Amino acid sequence: MKDSVISPPSAEATEAVDELLPEGDAFIGYVLRFTALLVLSAGIASFGLLADSPAVVIGAMLVAPLMTPIVSGAAATALAAGTQVVGLNDLPGEVQARTFPGLLDLGIAITAGVAAGFILPRRSTTGALPGVGIAVA
Repeated sequence: MKDSVISPPSAEATEAVDELLPEGDAFIGYVLRFTALLVLSAGIASFGLLADSPAVVIGAMLVAPLMTPIVSGAAATALAAGTQVVGLNDLPGEVQARTFPGLLDLGIAITAGVAAGFILPRRSTTGALPGVGIAVA
């Protein structure tokens, strides 16, 4: 296998990564909101597990503010100077299925996007928005 030369990230990529976490005084507010939502999400999930209710556990996942850490981890992996973190054959089937989407996944994404576009401008239908997030997940 040839050694490839990895160029440094562009200014746009660096700016996008820098926007993932706030700095200065805004960071304190971010950490407080993050902690509160994480504790509330864990409480909801705990009660959902005790009640044996998958719907409540899924709701807890929607409350959890984990998108920023997930995106931050993905950005760090992508910018890790091309180092291979794990081999493709080492990935679990669930990860492989989400990493290499097919036409069916495209259909789900487009339909869910249309549903979100229909829901967002109408106040009376915003209750259905979490369903769009679950369907895409």
